[in-house]
Amino acid sequence: MGNFEIIKTGIKDIVIEIADNGISAIDFNNKYLNTVAKHVPIFATFFCIKNAYLGIKERIFIKKFMHFIKELYSYSEEEKDKFLIEILEDNKFEEKLILIIDRIEENEKIKWLSILLRNYINDKITKPQFFRYVNLLLRLSFIDINFLIENTDFKGNSEEIYLLFSQGLLKESGVTYAELAGKETDDILERKKYQLTPLGKGFSKGLML
Repeated sequence: MGNFEIIKTGIKDIVIEIADNGISAIDFNNKYLNTVAKHVPIFATFFCIKNAYLGIKERIFIKKFMHFIKELYSYSEEEKDKFLIEILEDNKFEEKLILIIDRIEENEKIKWLSILLRNYINDKITKPQFFRYVNLLLRLSFIDINFLIENTDFKGNSEEIYLLFSQGLLKESGVTYAELAGKETDDILERKKYQLTPLGKGFSKGLML
């Protein structure tokens, strides 16, 4: 059994409970933990020693993983099957996905990861695009990504603008005479306009259903 086949089992309530509330560091007799360990092989090693202490890193990972599984419940049955087939056909894909979940530091990004995956299995983005956008998801903060997808008019000299510009997601929209003359002022910088690059457009679109 693979680690993601849990999405096809009947323990949705348990997954949601752990995703929302986490787990205790020492409560290994909890029926939730015992049930989950039977369906997620990577968890089995966490629970193999009764009454052992479960470290904070393991607890954080388990909660993030369950949060991701919770998001996958929104997939149609066809989408779930396509995802599991993808993992079956590419055994490295499952490993990479687990590593990605482990690296995510902000829970708000879990939903975006599930959307990127959904768009990939539905052939809306390619596999290279999926991993490229995941890399951006990991590098940028939730606040900066949210700024990118919620705005259509990019101008000024805010930190968000410069950060997105440095990541290749924004480009300058035209060049003023003052810029060519090397006479930029704070006022000019505040009115400076930017637009999405092809990468910025693709990333933004990939985060939307």
